[in-house]
Amino acid sequence: MSVEHGHPRVVVFDFDGTLFDGDLGFEWLRWMLLRSPWRLGLVLLAAPLWLPLLLLPNGFSAVAACCFWIATLGAPHTDCREFLDARGAQLRQRLFPQALAALAAHQAAGERVVIATAELPALVQGLLSGLPHACPPVLGSQFERGRWALRLRLHLLGARKLDALDAAGYGRHFALSYTDSLRDTPLILSCDCAVLVNFAHARRARIERHLAALGAATRLDWRDWRC
Repeated sequence: MSVEHGHPRVVVFDFDGTLFDGDLGFEWLRWMLLRSPWRLGLVLLAAPLWLPLLLLPNGFSAVAACCFWIATLGAPHTDCREFLDARGAQLRQRLFPQALAALAAHQAAGERVVIATAELPALVQGLLSGLPHACPPVLGSQFERGRWALRLRLHLLGARKLDALDAAGYGRHFALSYTDSLRDTPLILSCDCAVLVNFAHARRARIERHLAALGAATRLDWRDWRC
């Protein structure tokens, strides 16, 4: 067992773009909208309002919340099993084999592996449930039921991941993290080593300078899992 100061090392994985080639939540929302022409029409009608939000610092979360609200408007339930039954086998082919092997190796070493993602935990757990190794704990976005639809109560991005990991008992400093996004910069800065996956070679030197300017003591490793 790999340990630090008498405790198992904590290893944090992102999901979209790190374990999975794409955005699982987008696939789910698209599936729901395409099955409901009137909800899809509402999203298109609202596009002039929510598209400019993408230019704002926290605009991505606002757009995700808007689309999530419309996609669940009037929905009788939020069970994602029907989606996974219909698309799960196809979507599992988009899981990166190298990423799954790395995750399994950390589990076999007795390390505390956790997935921290902006996805809904049920989506990730459902997609990984058919794999030979056990799905690690998943911390993700949270929703609440409103009067007409569901509302994203917490979109787990950026520094919110550190808060969620701390609240779940993992602390705020980690041995290792795997991510494909600089939205996870707070997580990267909180790790002894960060594995940055699927970044183009041309961007790597610029990213290293950016993190160094932030005072990062994190050792960086690079993996390309799209090959």
